Amino acid sequence: GWLGYFIGNNTICSGIEKFCRGLSRNRSIQTITFRYLSDGETFQMMSQFFKRNHNLMEIEVRESALGAEGSRLLSLAIGGCSKSLTRFALSLYEDRRIGDVELVDIIVSLSMHPQLEKLGFSAIFGRNESMALATLLRWTTIELQSLDLNNNEIDDEGLEALVGALANGNK
Repeated sequence: GWLGYFIGNNTICSGIEKFCRGLSRNRSIQTITFRYLSDGETFQMMSQFFKRNHNLMEIEVRESALGAEGSRLLSLAIGGCSKSLTRFALSLYEDRRIGDVELVDIIVSLSMHPQLEKLGFSAIFGRNESMALATLLRWTTIELQSLDLNNNEIDDEGLEALVGALANGNK
């Protein structure tokens, strides 16, 4: 774990790649938060961490600007997680929204996590994204307890789809 890195013979952390490789060996982390990412390279470097850590329950990505490739790498990371994920939150800079296709990829990756209880998206959603999320909620076995969609631009049609999915599902 982290303590082993800092008290061991490692006196210099020469790059994020070594840090990510070391972190990938840790299988006890339950919550991980990423802030101020400008791309998804971190998710790619940490792919083994996401695959190996069966205790990971929460992923948060805050105040970031992922872009299309970063969003794709995030969706692959989510899909690579064990089925223990119970909470996911994504918050981007308002002027750096991702495209519909990328968000749908993230939502589809989340559908592989039936234990998902809390879900949050901020500064991302519009009508198309609302429809994609409504489909996820309607047709998966996710037992969502909390849905936070603050600071989004959801129109009446998107809101109607989300309410319908929540009302008709087993949520």
